[in-house]
Amino acid sequence: AAGKNKEAIEFFTKATQIDPTFGRAYGGLAVSLTRLGRTKEAEENWQEALQYLDKMSDREKYRLLGMYYSVVTRNIKTARDTYKTLVDQYPADGAGHNNLAVSYFNLREFDKAVSEAQIALQIYPNNALYRSNNALYAMYAGNFQVATEQASKLVADGTASYDTYLPLAISAIANGKPDAARDAYKKMAAEDSTGASL
Repeated sequence: AAGKNKEAIEFFTKATQIDPTFGRAYGGLAVSLTRLGRTKEAEENWQEALQYLDKMSDREKYRLLGMYYSVVTRNIKTARDTYKTLVDQYPADGAGHNNLAVSYFNLREFDKAVSEAQIALQIYPNNALYRSNNALYAMYAGNFQVATEQASKLVADGTASYDTYLPLAISAIANGKPDAARDAYKKMAAEDSTGASL
């Protein structure tokens, strides 16, 4: 959740050594490896994770399969349906709502992404990722006021990541304020190499 994938890999690996049938640990390992671009290792761990679906609760299965459909097969509609089933059965699953919002976003259904992000925020109002996603979805939905307000709060709280500045920049452009957009892009570039590239 903190974006520390190298550290996560270490602990997920240890978990699979303790319990070689721990499917969710293989799934977590696969997600972290995917995020670091280590696709061959990720694929091996996805296959391990899928072998142990019968040892998982329904909630664990939906979470794992939703991510698998999102990241590996890129079948976003199936991922959306899987996450929808998850949150229908477990309405307080903040990660499920967040990932459903991501699915809607990837399907270009921005209003639905905003609605799901707001549900995730009702459950975990201080989660920086959910807050940042909400600002981004609002921007894509054309609600520049909400996008700016949400992103500005993250900056003020000191919890902004590089992508928090995108809604600030685009909203500034949409409102005819190129200097404010330039400033947001400079701050984005200063966050890290990904921000500099974007």
